[in-house]
Amino acid sequence: MSYRVIWDSAGENDLRALWHTTADLDELERALLRLDTALAADPLKVGESRAVNRRIGFEANLVYEFTVDKPNRTVIISAIWRHK
Repeated sequence: MSYRVIWDSAGENDLRALWHTTADLDELERALLRLDTALAADPLKVGESRAVNRRIGFEANLVYEFTVDKPNRTVIISAIWRHK
């Protein structure tokens, strides 16, 4: 059974900023698809744990923060940025 992946408003704002500043939209789309697929399949195996249910993940040159709501099988992405 898979997890639902959603973005909170701060994460959506970060994503919008990335979208408007990226040079290669196709690569960004591919990275986001890989990120979404991994989180939907098994989010607790993605990235590294941080304080209080927070995790940090990495995909291509992107870094993102998320939480996992196990009872509701939901992943909430709260931030994303480009690693330099």
